[in-house]
Amino acid sequence: MDYETQEPRHSLEGLVIAFLDCAGIRPDTVSPEHVELYEKLLREECLELLDAKGPVNALKESCDVGYICACLNVILSWLQVRNSGFSFDGFSPATEILLRVAREGIQLVRDTMGRPVLEEAMRRVHASNMLKFQNAKGFTWKRSGEESLQKVDKGPRYEPPHLDDLVSSWKAGIEDDDRPLFVSKAFDSDSVH
Repeated sequence: MDYETQEPRHSLEGLVIAFLDCAGIRPDTVSPEHVELYEKLLREECLELLDAKGPVNALKESCDVGYICACLNVILSWLQVRNSGFSFDGFSPATEILLRVAREGIQLVRDTMGRPVLEEAMRRVHASNMLKFQNAKGFTWKRSGEESLQKVDKGPRYEPPHLDDLVSSWKAGIEDDDRPLFVSKAFDSDSVH
């Protein structure tokens, strides 16, 4: 069980609590800066999902977005429990648009491949994420992108999740080619400035 949530480690919330714990983010150390960090990570992952090519990449990126959303939910709930005066006013309009599109993408993956495939993929993505912490020195933060986004650096034992077998077991008709899988009505280039 984990902290105040009493969530078993095999639930999605339990998995992300284990990840956050390894990253040094706990109920007693969480801060509003962690919300900002994970909003930046969410924007980055949403863009990667929108750019996903082929079903394996779409499945992986859907899991990444779901994982970051779960981390954000845990962080926000810890902040609200610890600080009754904490209020969250929502994400920026650009992030909200990306979230709408990402939700459509994740729903498409879930509807196409099925919930069991998505859940197993999420467990594999979590196992891969935890390998970032499996080195003798613990872990390091790295800076990435124009916004100096801090991310947990991938250690020497890191391996990306293996999802090919999950995709080959599903029976929908998405071809594995280089075309983007997601074209959303929620995304209008004129609305993002």
